[in-house]
Amino acid sequence: MVAILAAAFATALMLAVLVAPEAQGGVRYKAMLSVNGGLTVTSQVDNLKNCQPGQAWTLTEDADISIRDKVVIESSGARLLSSSSAVTNGGAISKHALTSYEESNFCPPDEPIELDRPNCGTFTGKGVASLRQDGRLRKPWRVAIGFGRTTGGMQAIDCMSLGLGSATPKGSLINRFETIFSGTTLPLDLKVSSFKKLGVGKKLIRTIRIGGDCSGPIVYRGPKVSKAADGDCSVEGVYNIEIKRLTKTSKQGVSLASIGRSAKGR
Repeated sequence: MVAILAAAFATALMLAVLVAPEAQGGVRYKAMLSVNGGLTVTSQVDNLKNCQPGQAWTLTEDADISIRDKVVIESSGARLLSSSSAVTNGGAISKHALTSYEESNFCPPDEPIELDRPNCGTFTGKGVASLRQDGRLRKPWRVAIGFGRTTGGMQAIDCMSLGLGSATPKGSLINRFETIFSGTTLPLDLKVSSFKKLGVGKKLIRTIRIGGDCSGPIVYRGPKVSKAADGDCSVEGVYNIEIKRLTKTSKQGVSLASIGRSAKGR
């Protein structure tokens, strides 16, 4: 399973950066890419029973990211823009914990049985981020960012919630880094043309928020607002993204070798 996820993750990274740098209207330059923030998924399970074995708990799943690295940004025409991968060792953390826990059991004269408490932990690994095409695939042509954890182990299955449903807007993907190569993709609401026009030393900055019920989280920008969660699972998060242009042009561009280093480690 991990091998399949690794192959899929590496393929996604390759597709994200394989654009035609010599295409008419394209640009290529070096930039500093920074991604910082995190999200928390809070879920509740209640299987308590009268005089029967049962458990109830509140689980928090934190996914934190802190990545800062130089990348090469390339665009091809008016639609496509992507980058090589920014990589930071220890830049992605998955932390799961029980904030409450209860048990029910057999009543006397029956002997109670021992129940296994969910095995939660913290896993720190390599954080990887790159720019890619916005998943809405329509005008105005925009850019998204993808990031995730590529090393560091996997949370125990009994300490995971059921997961997150399809996010809004289309093309958004939210994960908790509970396994390696489980990535997040967020729309930046930045046009491809904004990157082309960006001057040397200038920055593009975005704050992206996530909120709502786990069955359908909402990705949005601007001040924090309450996103109602109707079920037993809610998500809340914020990520700060900054892209600073470092050079006028880059002659080398993005090579397959650089993709391999980004996916496998430096």
